[in-house]
Amino acid sequence: MFELLRYDHGIYARDSGYLRPQLAAIHLIVEQGRAVIIDTASYTSRSRVVEALHVLGLTPASVDYVFLTHIHLDHAGGAGVLMQTFPDARLVVHPRGAAHMADPTRLFAAVRAVYGAAEAGNQAFAAPLDQCEDGPLHLDSLYAVTKRCAELLGERYVAIVGRPVAAVRLGPLYGPLERPGRTRPHTTAIHQLAVALKASQPVRVAGPEVMRDWTYVADAADAVLGLLLTDRWSHPVYNVSCGVGHPFRQAVEAFAAHGLRAAWISSADEADVAMRPSQARTPLDIARLREDTGFAPCYDLAAGVDAYLRFYRCSGKFLE
Repeated sequence: MFELLRYDHGIYARDSGYLRPQLAAIHLIVEQGRAVIIDTASYTSRSRVVEALHVLGLTPASVDYVFLTHIHLDHAGGAGVLMQTFPDARLVVHPRGAAHMADPTRLFAAVRAVYGAAEAGNQAFAAPLDQCEDGPLHLDSLYAVTKRCAELLGERYVAIVGRPVAAVRLGPLYGPLERPGRTRPHTTAIHQLAVALKASQPVRVAGPEVMRDWTYVADAADAVLGLLLTDRWSHPVYNVSCGVGHPFRQAVEAFAAHGLRAAWISSADEADVAMRPSQARTPLDIARLREDTGFAPCYDLAAGVDAYLRFYRCSGKFLE
């Protein structure tokens, strides 16, 4: 349940969700349609701050300042993500903390030294990766490596033949016909929730605030079709995504609307379906795609889950 505490003088508090309820709060000060954010908790709190702004009739563009009381990562760990989210905001931090905000390497090293790498990740200190179209791919998986190889082959083809080539960088997709395989034994959390729904058994879930821009496969297909039909490509690389981040709890809520019985637990290792902090990503920027093709996603997360389940039920082959 969404809860925003209201105080006098335009002051509001939103539970950050850090570790357990009511442990750490993010405060907002609002006056004449402008907002200041006081502390950020960890990066997984981003969606909670955006929701609070929405409840108050504000947008990310309404935020003028992000103020950090100190730079412990449970208070300042989400600063980078929120500064990306609020395009006009300025960061206010003590001069001794400014260098650490510009380069948090020493902070992350200290956290890992105290908690250990695995526990530090479970406590949501890991930073999400931001993938822009102009930058190199984050080569953090075999999939990313093979995708980069394909992009390099495309660049070489252009150099040799002189014909245009455009590469597509896909966000996390979900939809019918997803299957595990020898080279990809783990399916998406969305598919795992669908399997749990089919089994009609309670499922333990973890990682409610971990953010991904889950994109229904029909939207991805429309985006690629738009690129194939457009008169010209203005860029060599296009991101394909819904362009909006969704916390994992929204995915669970979408399946709960269809009867999934889910219980949240704190340990990702003990959960049946979990999203870990290391799996968080900021949404892909699809400005190029919109500009060159007019693309607009048709499915939000709830509508995509509806379509996903409807496909299987209509086909009579539900997740076989």
